[in-house]
Amino acid sequence: MTRKVFVLLIAILLANFVQAHAQQPNKVPRIGYLTGVSLSADSPRIEGLRQGLRELGYEEGKKHLY
Repeated sequence: MTRKVFVLLIAILLANFVQAHAQQPNKVPRIGYLTGVSLSADSPRIEGLRQGLRELGYEEGKKHLY
């Protein structure tokens, strides 16, 4: 009986020691631009925003791990 208890205790300790932890996903920065005019009329502003973000190191469609 004591051998079974000992084996059970070791199994419980090993199960707690080897327990896997899920990784938390990184937050993906998202930037929105809301306007009241058509896309073609606002194209220079949008391109300026995109250029400024590229200069800061952001690239469309890529995740950044800051």
